[in-house]
Amino acid sequence: MSSHKYFFSLKLLPNNIIKVQGATCSRQVNLYSVDIEFHNRLFPSYTVVELHSGVPALLGRDIMNAFRLEFNGPSNYLAVL
Repeated sequence: MSSHKYFFSLKLLPNNIIKVQGATCSRQVNLYSVDIEFHNRLFPSYTVVELHSGVPALLGRDIMNAFRLEFNGPSNYLAVL
């Protein structure tokens, strides 16, 4: 399912459009404001970017910086503390 269909199913309307530059091309993408709850903490009116279908979503440092994280790559372990 494309991300556009996902935002449409939530009945969200884009509040802005920006141009993003990748390694091989640039394109315009929609921005949305959403409330995100992560690890029992609410981030209200958070701006998210619509990605291509199949591209995994990423948490930004602005959210990650609110938590203490423990990461062990060789053990494939991540804890949010």
